[in-house]
Amino acid sequence: SLYEWLVFNELTIDQVHHVLAKASEISSRSRASYQSPKRSISRIVNPDTAWSIVAEAMERVFPSRKGLIDAVKTHTDTCFLFTPLRYQQPLTIDEGGSSYPTVICPYSGGADELITMAHEFSHALQIMSSKGRKSPPILREICAFIGELALLEYMKEKDLDQYNILFEAWNSQNAGYFGSNLKDLKIALSVTNSGYNYQWNYPIARVMAIDLFRNEESSKLWNLFQRGIESSTYRDYLKGLEGAMNEVALSALNPNSGFTPLITSYSVIGVLAMLDILYQGHNTKRKIRNYVSDLKIDLTSECIYLQFNSSRQPIGYCKYVVESSSAGVKRYVSQREILPFGRQRHFQASFRRKFESLGEVEVLHEK
Repeated sequence: SLYEWLVFNELTIDQVHHVLAKASEISSRSRASYQSPKRSISRIVNPDTAWSIVAEAMERVFPSRKGLIDAVKTHTDTCFLFTPLRYQQPLTIDEGGSSYPTVICPYSGGADELITMAHEFSHALQIMSSKGRKSPPILREICAFIGELALLEYMKEKDLDQYNILFEAWNSQNAGYFGSNLKDLKIALSVTNSGYNYQWNYPIARVMAIDLFRNEESSKLWNLFQRGIESSTYRDYLKGLEGAMNEVALSALNPNSGFTPLITSYSVIGVLAMLDILYQGHNTKRKIRNYVSDLKIDLTSECIYLQFNSSRQPIGYCKYVVESSSAGVKRYVSQREILPFGRQRHFQASFRRKFESLGEVEVLHEK
């Protein structure tokens, strides 16, 4: 489930939304420089040569780990066979214990295939460097995307024309990671009991990899490969996101699931009660038991959109519902606004921005 995915990756919904905001910025830049979906061809035709080059790129980033990188290059079982007219899924298989992984990565000289090879090489390197430590999918994909960025940086220094070819292919892949993958994750965050989809990991991991590769030294990046979920680099990055978000959207609860886990995790009852008291003082006369009971009933059919100020103090909320037309179009309809401190126009504009990429939006009494 969505909640289990968050727990396994040690993420909060706040942190996910903050990363998604960054993803939207990167997506906008990618679209601005996007060329065309044509398949660009790398100058590197031989797959074994390509495998060596992605290893060299990683050695450039992690010179002190040359021995392990060379060992992964040499001892990993690889299959680069390309079959025309048939889609073949690239794959890195963890063989367990001290065994080297198996990498299946069809290669015929395409620039996108070379980037994918760097991705799979980094998966193999992460497996061997972590030595069995728990590494959740987002962290594994961060390491793999770092491999892609290492290849781009390496080529930018070595062969600018080749770099331009590779960057075009890398940028075109953003259309998927920040297109359909990003949309799937946003929908999952607004729908009750979303079934897990591995593609949720890609937009989160890609944003984090770009940030970390740009801002951290190699020892910090290697900490991701070596330490898994215990990585201080991963945890510090997530900690840096705390308090950065100014909004949270929570889905309606499944009536059969009780009052956990999302509601208790974010103390939503307390936040809503405080805002209700500030907005309508007569709510202070209601028994808390009745208040919680009524709220529980409301939240089985309605969702909550909460907004905070820069100091993480709640400033208002609205209840909203998600409707689907016969054609499958989603409509996000606000039902009731509680805004003790005013700023209705700002609140409504934020609500509209939040959901307009997912479907139609109807804002109550929008000014």
